[in-house]
Amino acid sequence: MRVSLATSGGFAAALQLGRPPLVVDAADLPAADADRLGALLAAVRQEVPPEDDGRARDAGTSTLSVDDAGTTTVLRRSDAASTAAWEELLDWVRQHA
Repeated sequence: MRVSLATSGGFAAALQLGRPPLVVDAADLPAADADRLGALLAAVRQEVPPEDDGRARDAGTSTLSVDDAGTTTVLRRSDAASTAAWEELLDWVRQHA
């Protein structure tokens, strides 16, 4: 499984321009870390994110692309529609990329 994290928009949008996504490949991780990544992804996939009401016009957006066994799943949320599980997954990917 390979996870890529890209961010766009928000107050720091200019700082992100031209930066490649952060990438974590579970095949390169110790087994415990690969299991943790799978558990974090499962938690995010099971929840229903809050609706983005559009009031946070300058909110950033995070996009996770998950490539697993030939299938790609894209998960996208704005900062305004974030959850604790989503933030935990983003933090984990940032720390392990």
